[in-house]
Amino acid sequence: CELGQFEPAALLFDRLERWGHEALELNLDDRFAWVLAMTEVGRFTEAERVCGETLGRLRLLRNAVRAGLGVDAGRDDDPTGHWAHVYCIQAGRLAHLQGRFAEGWDHFRDAADDDAVSPPLHRSALRLRLMLAGRSKAAAALRELEAIADREHDAEAESVFVDAALWTAGQWGSEVVAPGDTDGLYLRSARLRGQTAARALLARSSSDLDLGPRLRLALLAGDDRLAERMLNEPLGIDEPWWTHVLAAVLALRTGRDADASTMLEQVLATRRHDMELRVLQAQAALFSGDHRGALTDALACTAAMPDHLMARVLKAECEFENALARGAAATDDDRSAESAQQLIQATADYRLAADLHHSTRRYLQTGRSDGPVGSEPLSPRLFEEVCRRGLHAAIT
Repeated sequence: CELGQFEPAALLFDRLERWGHEALELNLDDRFAWVLAMTEVGRFTEAERVCGETLGRLRLLRNAVRAGLGVDAGRDDDPTGHWAHVYCIQAGRLAHLQGRFAEGWDHFRDAADDDAVSPPLHRSALRLRLMLAGRSKAAAALRELEAIADREHDAEAESVFVDAALWTAGQWGSEVVAPGDTDGLYLRSARLRGQTAARALLARSSSDLDLGPRLRLALLAGDDRLAERMLNEPLGIDEPWWTHVLAAVLALRTGRDADASTMLEQVLATRRHDMELRVLQAQAALFSGDHRGALTDALACTAAMPDHLMARVLKAECEFENALARGAAATDDDRSAESAQQLIQATADYRLAADLHHSTRRYLQTGRSDGPVGSEPLSPRLFEEVCRRGLHAAIT
């Protein structure tokens, strides 16, 4: 499991269970490996059962300790709260993987409120708070993560800051700010700060890292040429699946959309349960000009998860592009009518995506919403593009 070989790990855990070693009898570390393996092979119901029971017990133990009650924790001893935090995040991830986004965000909110009794837990909680924060709180959380990375000189702390800085730049870094707006100016520089930290981390620790982590750092640093040099040789079958996904992302960034689509299709042969990958593959197909294939994939994604924001945007994009292509080639009234119907549907999907973005953003920042709650909200730039494209489709 630690090597990323989740399918053989799941089979070995099944064998242990046949020998009488059930998941809930394992210690918290090994039990989390069991939950992770079942999650990665798509056995969500089993993973959720064990994760939920463990998380419930950890919370009861934590409340008992806080109340000063003496309890026998047994295998679930968690004095620092680390495992309660980890299982809470995994419960949120499992909910998201099954399309229950409001429940997933609630788990992430609980994890973000955990007591900061250890540096790794504190960093993780700060990273989660960024997703739930408004502009000023996001700037404060990112400043603290940067201070931690500068103070500790730890690769893990620096990696968390790099990830947080680039995510924050996508959400808040493109705003027009006044000269005296310190938070705005700091957020505008977040991308540069994150990429600089990624380059420094890559230069200092590249000899100690495998290909996947090195490739990820190169992509985060924005150094596509270095990433391409890392992939001079074809990826071996022993490389984890996510390394192949990073190679596909690099192909998308360098304009090789058809290659990216092919690579993602190969990964999806064993990971059809991963909705994020399915959406990314449909996006690559759309970029490569396969409008019909991309629309088929997007329809399947929105049918499985109606509130997945990127899937909804992608469906609208595919419908719009198909309608434009069909309208350009139309020679009779029937084809023109079909094109108009698809434009109407594209307009409706763009509007649904915009409304879903607003209700999700409101839920993240306030815990309340007057509409459906979806997956991660769009970046401001992408949201503006969705509104523009929706208006274009409506006018057309």
